[in-house]
Amino acid sequence: MNCPYCGEDMKKGCVEVRDGSEFINLGIGIVVSWMPEDERKKILRKNAVHLNTKGEGYYCEKCKKTVALLDERGDEFFQ
Repeated sequence: MNCPYCGEDMKKGCVEVRDGSEFINLGIGIVVSWMPEDERKKILRKNAVHLNTKGEGYYCEKCKKTVALLDERGDEFFQ
């Protein structure tokens, strides 16, 4: 994959979101979400998409940026 910022080739890897307590069951733990730009500063976000906390990722050594491909979590996770 080419970096969307500089166009250089990116290193393929994995992106994983953790809170440092992976050995302790704390319920749902961390939730990763995407939201539309216009809802970013709102307290109640109606259109957020909850994402898995692990997925394919790419790193650009030149820009020091990471691109993550995270799948949406199913609604059953929040029920």
